[in-house]
Amino acid sequence: MSLRSIAGMAVAFVIAFTTAATAAPSASAGIVSPIADVCFTEHTGDTTTDFSSPDAKALRDAVAAVAPGGTVKVAGTCAGAVLGGGTTQVALVTKAITLIGGFVPSDWTTSYPLTQPTILDGQLGGRVLFFSGADANVANLVVQNGSEASTHGGGIYASGALSMNNVSVISSTAQFAGGGAFAMDAVTVTGGLFQNNRAVTYDGGGLYGSSSVTLAGTQFVGNKAQTSGGGVRAQGPLSVTGGVFEGNSAGNQGGGLYAYKSLALTSAKFIANMAVSGGGVYHYGGVLQNSESALLVNALFARNTAQSFGAAVYFDHPSTADVIHTTVASPTIASASAFFVGSGTIRITNTIVASHTTGFNRGIGTVFEDYTLFDAVPTPRGSGVLAGTHSFTGTTGFAAPAADNYRLSSASSALDAGVDAGVGTDFEGTTRPFGAGFDIGYDEWVPPRAYLPLLAR
Repeated sequence: MSLRSIAGMAVAFVIAFTTAATAAPSASAGIVSPIADVCFTEHTGDTTTDFSSPDAKALRDAVAAVAPGGTVKVAGTCAGAVLGGGTTQVALVTKAITLIGGFVPSDWTTSYPLTQPTILDGQLGGRVLFFSGADANVANLVVQNGSEASTHGGGIYASGALSMNNVSVISSTAQFAGGGAFAMDAVTVTGGLFQNNRAVTYDGGGLYGSSSVTLAGTQFVGNKAQTSGGGVRAQGPLSVTGGVFEGNSAGNQGGGLYAYKSLALTSAKFIANMAVSGGGVYHYGGVLQNSESALLVNALFARNTAQSFGAAVYFDHPSTADVIHTTVASPTIASASAFFVGSGTIRITNTIVASHTTGFNRGIGTVFEDYTLFDAVPTPRGSGVLAGTHSFTGTTGFAAPAADNYRLSSASSALDAGVDAGVGTDFEGTTRPFGAGFDIGYDEWVPPRAYLPLLAR
């Protein structure tokens, strides 16, 4: 073979090698793999995955396909808001359905939301869920990072009745009302969490209800409203059973909650909420003055603050209000009165007030209190507050106030010092009375149980 032939073969080899290298890069050169599906839905009831997608399209497809009154089951993370129906949201729902999470694609039978969380994420690009023209039932979901820049309901907007069971609404914002959720009709919330939501201009940092609101065991933590109802604002009758309101704030009224009409509150805890008036609760009393009532039973108000009146509760003008077996406390003496009454008739029984400059203050209303234990309260009553003969100053003897544990200890002056006010249990279900009489405050003291070794039983 000639030298010229050898040289030609060498050139051809180099060209071939270079072409092959350019046409087929190695894996290390950055091959782009398809994005895996992370959102899964099932809507037919046959326990087989119907739709999947790397974003929230699977959710939208299932919502579109499901029959009215049907159920859409969701697994994984469904993220990203899109324009639809003139608004931007993760999913627009225009028919009555049930939306439930907590599943995995391999098991559509049983929901396990604790170990299999389902996340609907607006990614701050729009609202998360918009229920338009139909009632809604949602359960076992995390709704987060919703943003509504021009109106209400950053996380959830419901024009019909809304039922929520074990739903967490987190880090969502609305320009107007209902940073976390906004409901035009009746709303019922069982369990769940509203955390770090914000109403930029108006009311209801966590939740705004235009009609009746029923809450059971729900937590409202770190929500904020520009005007009223840092945690919740309810325009209709409000019922609260259990639950915690902690670290919420309002620029005007009701750091924890604002109740516009009747209020029934039992065994709820209000901790470190703040507002100008009514750090924990602000009860307005209805559009017609003195037309709506309030009842607070077995409630705890701890470390709440108000710049002007009512660190714990501000009663604006209810027809009547009863406060029974309630504890109000602060680690240092709070500057505002614990309770302030603008007008109306208020009766307070079996209640502890600790570490406030004034216990009860009033505008023009009628306030009667009896069986109250005061501790570190320089002025128990403001001008015109009527006192029974059984109120006294003593030692609260809280178990561990630094840890927000305001249960009573055996050293408390509240033990057996109350009266039968018709409340048969305390905030955690302990039967009243335990001893010779009813304890004052939200807790009925029970001595610690002594557990004997097995052989001694």
